[in-house]
Amino acid sequence: MPKPRICASIASTTLDGALRAIDLLKSHKPDLVELRLDYMGEVGGLDKVREASPYPLIATCRRKDQGGLYRGSEGDRMGILRYACDEGFEYIDVEVSTPRVEEIIKELRGWGVNIILSHHDFEGTPPRETMMHVLERGLSLRPEVLKIVGTARRYEDNYHYLRLVLECRDLNLVSFGMGRQGIPSRVLSPLMGGSFTYASAVEGAWCAPGQISIAALREIYRLMGVSNG
Repeated sequence: MPKPRICASIASTTLDGALRAIDLLKSHKPDLVELRLDYMGEVGGLDKVREASPYPLIATCRRKDQGGLYRGSEGDRMGILRYACDEGFEYIDVEVSTPRVEEIIKELRGWGVNIILSHHDFEGTPPRETMMHVLERGLSLRPEVLKIVGTARRYEDNYHYLRLVLECRDLNLVSFGMGRQGIPSRVLSPLMGGSFTYASAVEGAWCAPGQISIAALREIYRLMGVSNG
């Protein structure tokens, strides 16, 4: 069984808070760290974040319609992501629904960054046909990681995400269900072929419904005998 990879998400509103979270994460050894720039009141000091983190960094500035907090213009949002590229972040999260997504990906790749192409459904778990359409569309854009996430309304929904990562285990795919009912697929996805899963860096400071802390997730994996922490 593969060792599960974990991305710890930081949802701090300040630079100091983000730096404290990175320091706390050193005891949990995440594989990746996501900084949610849409949570920050003022985006600055990313050079300090890069210097403080011994882990690869993902820059995410999520629009409100995709479950984030960003309300500014699309041009300003892209400017924030370019800033993260300039400061040495290794990954940039770009939504499939981003206007001119092909051009944006091509431009961001000019910095040598890896692209995480993401799709979120906050209404429920998409039908399999929709999932496969998103998968095909995403793969056509050749991202380094493709993320397909929905909302589990019942525990049976986890099957669809786990089936997808199992079938696509040779791809760098992240897929699970959000919400309390989706916790099983959050935990099991990286054990069944998913590239990695997400956890909150700090207990209670989650970025998405159903997200559990990295401390809790590490303990679950330890009890399962699959922890690499």
